[in-house]
Amino acid sequence: MATATALKQPPEERKYQPIPRQRMVELSHDLGPPMSIVLEGDETIEEGAQDLRRWTHLGPLLTMYQWLRVSNDAGNMVRFMEVERVHGSPGAGLRALVLRDLWPPVFKDMAAEPIIATGEWYVRHGGTHRKWMVIQPNGNVRFGGITSEREAKNIAHRESGNPRPIGS
Repeated sequence: MATATALKQPPEERKYQPIPRQRMVELSHDLGPPMSIVLEGDETIEEGAQDLRRWTHLGPLLTMYQWLRVSNDAGNMVRFMEVERVHGSPGAGLRALVLRDLWPPVFKDMAAEPIIATGEWYVRHGGTHRKWMVIQPNGNVRFGGITSEREAKNIAHRESGNPRPIGS
């Protein structure tokens, strides 16, 4: 008597037609330009349906399947996302926005990262407790608890020997 394994046939080889040239286009034609969005402080964003109030001014710039690189000032989050759905018009405004991750997001606990000596003054977000910090060239924290990145950058600029504020 024949067994089940003896009755199996090898899979039939599938024949493919060559892919026509017009089936391949530059990704930028389909997606539009990839965009970078930097959120303030240590703000984050989740995938899925978005709060439209947050995206009011950016809605007209977004297109279906557009890629977005979303990070924040604190440097503790990076997400590569795609616009899955966007509905709106200049007259009616943004009515729907859904974002999906293209691959898993990267989260870092910057407050736990060591402060390093770089030879230059720099600013860094130290989490909700330490807030923005000004770091000396030798790696010591000169000032901490600063509420805005701009203020921290101005202090670092001044401490590095530049008497004028940034932008003047």
